[in-house]
Amino acid sequence: MNDKVKQVLDSVLEQFKEGNIPKKVAIATFPTFDNPMTKWSFLNQLICYFSGSDDWRGFNQWKEVNRFVKKGAKATFILVPKFKKELNDKGEEHPELKGFIVMVQGEKE
Repeated sequence: MNDKVKQVLDSVLEQFKEGNIPKKVAIATFPTFDNPMTKWSFLNQLICYFSGSDDWRGFNQWKEVNRFVKKGAKATFILVPKFKKELNDKGEEHPELKGFIVMVQGEKE
């Protein structure tokens, strides 16, 4: 397992151990605002909420709303599935999950 992926998953497990889950799960399940993060997977939303913010976006997502990541701004890692096209018995291509990679997301300043 990739070290960064393990680090992200360990941080989620730590939140469960510390009992910080109910409020964060409620926010991720029933978001009250509209930003790109609300369309991410439930796990990635929790990872960002555990990091202390409710509005995380990628570099280009911040540019789309005329906001820019400032030097020294806090970042977090989310998990992104890694797929590879495989051939099935009939010779047709289909995606197969091969693992996860991390992607950096920035917090608004």
